[in-house]
Amino acid sequence: MLLGLYEQEVVEALTTLPSTYNALINLGAGDGYYGIGALVAGMFQRSYCYETNLTRQQTLSVSAVLNNVENRIVVHGTAQRNFYDAFSDDQLSQSVIIIDIEGSEFDFLDEHAFQAMRKSVLFVEIHERPRDDKTPRTNKLKLDAASTHAVTELTTTSRDLSKFPELRNLSDTDRWLLCSESRKYLMVWLRFDPL
Repeated sequence: MLLGLYEQEVVEALTTLPSTYNALINLGAGDGYYGIGALVAGMFQRSYCYETNLTRQQTLSVSAVLNNVENRIVVHGTAQRNFYDAFSDDQLSQSVIIIDIEGSEFDFLDEHAFQAMRKSVLFVEIHERPRDDKTPRTNKLKLDAASTHAVTELTTTSRDLSKFPELRNLSDTDRWLLCSESRKYLMVWLRFDPL
């Protein structure tokens, strides 16, 4: 995370978005990697973080103060299925929505949800282990979004550790362990861009 290698593909995709997307809505905000990090990096003006875990909610609030973004972030508890109803159409048209809710993405997203967020860019971490190259719940998400969003699949690609001078004295094994996200299988993110 400190080197910018964690979920690098998502981070890089966020940097390519037009500046008209000035708010981040983060479901499953954790410790604020996106919700606070993107504010500090100047990618967004406002951040709305939803996090179920009370300790992580407190961490988000403390980290916001430590990073001088406490006036630009709102920390909520557990997101409800219709979380998007708390935002106007205008707000949603200026928002990037990151969803990393450990498998509940399949309960939160359907045709109605995609229609409500039709002007938003969404990044959704998929928690479905492929079985014989079949991912029925993921395929349903893609179908549900087909009339409102173009879908792009992101997955872990290569990492270049040679650009970090602070890692030069580490062994190959230790350097490459830094790249591990400790996943049980190759993770996939879906990016949904408004049509």
